[in-house]
Amino acid sequence: MPFAAQYDSPLSFYSQQFRKLQDVYGRDAEVLFLEMYPEMGPALVSASYNPTGAQASQKAFSNINTYKDLVSQIGQTAPEMIGFVVNDPDGKYDFSEAVYAWQYGNAPSPGSTAKFRERRDPSQLKRDANIKVGWIEFRKNMNLLDSQLQAQGYESYTESGAEELQALKQLMVADLSQRNSDWQVDYLNVDRGKWIYRMQSMRSMLSNPKWMADNGNRQVVQAMAVYLQARGEVARELQTRKSYGEASTLTAEANSDVDGYWNSVISQLKNGSPEFEDFYNRFLQNDPVTLG
Repeated sequence: MPFAAQYDSPLSFYSQQFRKLQDVYGRDAEVLFLEMYPEMGPALVSASYNPTGAQASQKAFSNINTYKDLVSQIGQTAPEMIGFVVNDPDGKYDFSEAVYAWQYGNAPSPGSTAKFRERRDPSQLKRDANIKVGWIEFRKNMNLLDSQLQAQGYESYTESGAEELQALKQLMVADLSQRNSDWQVDYLNVDRGKWIYRMQSMRSMLSNPKWMADNGNRQVVQAMAVYLQARGEVARELQTRKSYGEASTLTAEANSDVDGYWNSVISQLKNGSPEFEDFYNRFLQNDPVTLG
């Protein structure tokens, strides 16, 4: 819920415009909103803090109850992924005042003091807004670059011949980092524990019979399964090379063959599912690919 339900506030007009865009364009609403009102980026972050990304909608509320065991499990380690589990997969957002209020008094996991929604520390409001706006801009730019990569017949920015696109990507990240240092810190966060928890959460989704019965046919979910399988293969190969005293990272020149294979897998998955492309750019960008 990007805006608190205070329709007599100065943000009332923008709040209503954003919801109209969500109703029509779903997950593309944020990009469109910023194109229409570039000066209102901070308005995408409200005075409430929603660490799970779960929408204040009847659909999300229903799914929270339907998949309560899965939500509780993910909420303990990777709460930022709960929104993906419970929000309307079509991106539609039927805002509910009642659900919005309910989120303030309820937690994703039993016994947790962290609620679905909390009052945001005012000192963090600008920082959080910068991070959110930064990711919106990054995902928009990456979608454009990825489409160019595909159109030119490449699967990876590191492929021979794709140097110009790789340079454009680096320039884009450098420019965004210079303009938005709060986003840069979040973008460069390579906390290993975070990645382990996110992979575990993805496996939990794929192994949950109830959630899979409702979501297993979605292209993004099928792509997640392929991603995890290929990731495991790559991580084991790097671990094997490390055991022989060789380089163990994808960025090492000696592992360019493994890096090429990994980038090829990611490219095919993103090209096959726009929703997975969004999922990847939000949750999997900079994945260090380690066992765990």
